[in-house]
Amino acid sequence: MSIYPPAKDIWVSRSIEERGCWECESLKLVKAALEKYEDSYLLDVGSNIGQFNTFVSLALGKDAYALEPLKKNYDHTCRTLMKNDLHKHKLHLYKVAFSKARGKVTLHVADKNMGGTQSKFLDGSEHTTTTSSSSLSSLPVEGVDFAHAITLDSFYNEVLPKNRPVVMKVDIEGHELDALGGGLAFLEQANIVFCFMEMLGKTWIEQPMLAGRIVEMMTKKGLVPMILSVQNNDLMPLQGPLESWFKSNNVLDMY
Repeated sequence: MSIYPPAKDIWVSRSIEERGCWECESLKLVKAALEKYEDSYLLDVGSNIGQFNTFVSLALGKDAYALEPLKKNYDHTCRTLMKNDLHKHKLHLYKVAFSKARGKVTLHVADKNMGGTQSKFLDGSEHTTTTSSSSLSSLPVEGVDFAHAITLDSFYNEVLPKNRPVVMKVDIEGHELDALGGGLAFLEQANIVFCFMEMLGKTWIEQPMLAGRIVEMMTKKGLVPMILSVQNNDLMPLQGPLESWFKSNNVLDMY
């Protein structure tokens, strides 16, 4: 698999080099869900360097639809495919981001964490960067400074398979509500059977109406909010109202 030098990417790439995988227990759960449901596929929102989706498409032979707006991460995934049999993979990779509306988002990469990319939606009054007409080198670059954003609903309507079980992985550094807020029709109509999602507590608590609606839509499908115990790798149900989920954790991995 194509990874960054571990010193440059101290979480994902270092873990893959040292352990052979990143978030290994989560990867096992995603694998089990895909194997449980015949004709299921993976929707990978925030692909990073592609560990989840390349494993699913190459090793499991399952369809994977992945979104990764950061060009460097996108390129690593492409190199992984090139190192393997290109004719066998079933990965559909898109260099875009999900957001609440079509437009552009800025990209800001965290130091030594290539998976920690922060983004901000740009409306008509904002710009990706300040540029000079005489300096072409300062022009914003797609996949580096900004990415095109689409809605989850439009992606579902135009790209994703219908009437098939969906296993979701969402890891987009606190932008979950922006992404899912543009996909309410998808959440209602799609056959979502499993969702692994990193949730940044602050953003969910600050938007209780939307957060509550999304959780309600997911639970109506029979999904149960759970967190993976770091002590014994067991899944534990999350109890009480949504705001209580984050009292001891700023970030939750919900299943």
